[in-house]
Amino acid sequence: LIGKGISANYVLFGSFTIFEDEIQIITMLTNVHTSQIHPIVSQYYDKADKKIMIENLSNTVFDKLEKLIVREDS
Repeated sequence: LIGKGISANYVLFGSFTIFEDEIQIITMLTNVHTSQIHPIVSQYYDKADKKIMIENLSNTVFDKLEKLIVREDS
């Protein structure tokens, strides 16, 4: 895994797909030590609402990462 080469515990990765006026964003978190993959976000956004998309995406990712990492590291 990519994370082992940089001594990371977790790797966040994702993709996006554009459908006309919408963008779908998918993100997942991989635990480098266990190879367990956690879905973080799978959401459609209106491309015209970039500010809402960025705020919602960053808040959602941060909240879910915090819960997963704290739970796993406890």
